Amino acid sequence: MKTFIFFVSLFVSAFAFSQNGKNDLGVFAGVTLQPVFNQQLVSASLSGRYYVTDAFSVGGQLLYTNKKTTFGYGYNTDRTWLHVFTFNVPLQYDVVANKKMNIGIGFSNGILLTTLRNRNEVKEYEYYDSDTGITTVMQVPVRLNRDAYYVLTPNLDFSYKLLRMDEDSSMYLTGNAGYQMAFGGGDFTKMRDFTNYVVSLGITFKGTLD
Repeated sequence: MKTFIFFVSLFVSAFAFSQNGKNDLGVFAGVTLQPVFNQQLVSASLSGRYYVTDAFSVGGQLLYTNKKTTFGYGYNTDRTWLHVFTFNVPLQYDVVANKKMNIGIGFSNGILLTTLRNRNEVKEYEYYDSDTGITTVMQVPVRLNRDAYYVLTPNLDFSYKLLRMDEDSSMYLTGNAGYQMAFGGGDFTKMRDFTNYVVSLGITFKGTLD
């Protein structure tokens, strides 16, 4: 909690002394190495960022990864499927910003949900398409449990301009490195299972709204 209060205080101070920005919007798509138990799994990553000032931005981030295992996590099965979904709210302050690159410090805080499914047992769901009149039967592994954690991730962000698309928009190569800390308790997982470094790489499209 002291760490969270420190970062909030830092960004409130930065926001107070920043100048008004040009309503820039950035959209990032890429991959993230995310801690899941003793591994760094590749997660699909999608985020959007709104620049409240020239240097300070706030946004939303979605991460998803999954893993099939032969471990039962305490349940009577030897075939499981683990799904990990994370929703973060990133805040960032750009300490370097010029025509070619941006370097920012920030933190993300959000919710991590991990769902465990049994691949030895499936449940059927029927989906009826009224336009075609076709009923599709889907088989989904039965859910065994779901754990939720609060996650806090201090990070460093770097973007390098690859090309200028038009007068108001550009494409950047973006990298991000941080340390994800999970807080809470679960039925089949622990905080340390999702606490470790995170690294992201992808493309950011940035433009001006007005």
